[in-house]
Order: sequence, then structure tokens, then C-alpha cells
Amino acid sequence: MSPRTRKAQWLAAAAGVLAVAAPLVLSGCASGPGPRQAAVIPAGTQKRLLALAEQMAKAVGDPDPEWISVVASTHEKAVQASSGDLAGGPDFPAYLITMKGHFTASDTTGPAGSKAPTGQYVTLVVDARTLQGTDFGIAPGPPPQPASSLGPVTYLKGP
Repeated sequence: MSPRTRKAQWLAAAAGVLAVAAPLVLSGCASGPGPRQAAVIPAGTQKRLLALAEQMAKAVGDPDPEWISVVASTHEKAVQASSGDLAGGPDFPAYLITMKGHFTASDTTGPAGSKAPTGQYVTLVVDARTLQGTDFGIAPGPPPQPASSLGPVTYLKGP
């Protein structure tokens, strides 16, 4: 299976998770520890991003990841930093969420006999205007570029 097909399957699974998480996030019904303050990302937005990240983490098998970080960027730069891919299409403000934990994307499908993708890192690119996920990835190692290469990193949880 090509990386593009795998990415499309992961994105489809992430979209399903986001469809469930969006009402909670937008209604402000987030629970858990409060995010740390950062000048770049408003506190209210941090709370919504933390709720979204926690929903995603739970959906991919780790309801309590070691840490969750976010950085403000653009869609194109966030996709390239998180996966090494080129985004294509119009560019727009985005957030790159990165999590470290023990993840398994068991809701994804692949060729007969294939195993669900697993990894210690999950990345989620979120449209900054709508707070809707646009890109999702799961990998055994950290993203190709550190989030700090995009700007100041805010830890929503840990380390």
C-alpha cells in the first residue's frame, strides 16, 4: 500500500474521531488538566485543542499520552514538519499537535492480513480558523522536523 493511500485511510479514521469530538470541543465540555499559557495561542483555543487531542489519543488507544504539544503555523509547514509531505492546495493558518504515547490506529483498514498502524507519536494538523482536523499521522519515531522549527511550542500536557 502506498504512503498516500495509508495517509488517506488514517485521515478518514481521524475524520471519524473528529466528527465525534467536534461537538465536545466546540461546546467547551473539555475535562482534564488545564493547558499551560502561551502568548501565541489563546488560552481558550488551547483548551479546545487539548480536548481534541485527548479525544484523538483515546481513539488511537492511549487515553493518557506522556505529553501533548501544539505550535501555531500554516497548513503547508505543519504537514511538511509532521510527515515530510507537501500539502498542496491553498495555505491557511493551522496548528500542529504532536503527542507521545503508545498508539494503535485500529479503526483503519488496509490490505487483507495487514496490521493496524502503531507508533509512539501521533500528529494532527488542525485548521486554526475552524479547529477541524485536516491531516493525521502515526509513526514509531518523532516527526521529520521538530515542532520548534515552526515557532514557540506550547505543552498542553507534560513533560
